[in-house]
Formats: sequence, C-alpha cells, structure tokens
Amino acid sequence: MIKLIDILNEIGDSSAQKYDWRFKGKYDTSDVINIDYEFKTDSDTQYFVKLTVQESPSTSSAFEMMVAFGVGKSIIKKAFGDKKPFAQVVNKGELYRVMATVIDIVKDGIEKMAQDDYPVKIILFKPEQEKETATGFKITDQRAKLYMAYIKQNMDMVNNVRQKGKEIEVILK
Repeated sequence: MIKLIDILNEIGDSSAQKYDWRFKGKYDTSDVINIDYEFKTDSDTQYFVKLTVQESPSTSSAFEMMVAFGVGKSIIKKAFGDKKPFAQVVNKGELYRVMATVIDIVKDGIEKMAQDDYPVKIILFKPEQEKETATGFKITDQRAKLYMAYIKQNMDMVNNVRQKGKEIEVILK
C-alpha cells in the first residue's frame, strides 16, 4: 500500500540532477537588487531566472527575494508567439531537473546577498496560471502544492512554506 508520505518523499526526492547554470549578473536600482541566471535543458529549452531582492515590508532588517523563471524569448517567439517569457508552461517532462536547478540558483542568490550583508528571510513566487480544463480541474493548484512539497524537502534553510492567495511564501530560518 502506498502512503501519502511516500508520495511526498518521491516528489521531494533530491536525486534529480540539476542542469548547469550560468550567473549573468547582479545590478542595483534605487530600491531593488536584481540577480539574473540562465540554463538550458536537455530538450534545448533555454530558461532565464530572475531574483529580485528588496527590503521586506513585513520583517524589519530583513530582505525578501522574489523568484521568477521561465523560457527564453527566442523559444517563445518561435513556439508561442508574443507571450511573455515568464508566462509559459513548458511541460516537457523536465520538471524535477528544472526545479532542482532553480532551487540551486536561489541558494546561490541567497548566498550572494548574505555576502553583501543583505539577509534574505523571505522568498516569494507565483506558480504560472493555467486555464481551467473542460472538467473544471485547475492544474495551477496542483503545481503550487508540488512546488511547496519540493521546497520543503530540498531547502534545509526553510522554516515554513505557505500559500497566500496566488503567491507562495517561503520563510527562512
């Protein structure tokens, strides 16, 4: 008999190999710091990851990091038309490797911010919205649950993960 904990452990299995990624740069604006990365999957899909760090409005002397990732513009123009790069759901069977890579990049971004004396205590992201299926099933809800389970299993610095509306909030130790 399969137990729920076995399924969650499988979802959170950190054995997925991450893709090689590249740090593209870090730049400050007047109120935020942006850190950019990129990586390519085995199916040759180019991903871009943007980490945006700002002072946390809810936690004094702490910073929050907003995470956005998605396929590159050249892939989008070719395959999807003019939609925004972070608004695409790819579904090429590379989910766990992509998630492992994004988690590794987020850890690197947190480390870079700590070196500059900007302690990141909150991570925020929104799973991409998908249209409702003909039967009324929303895959977005499932994607959010999957992300939350994966983060809990693969980031040892996590204190709490919760969903706030359409956003997922990760509180770090």
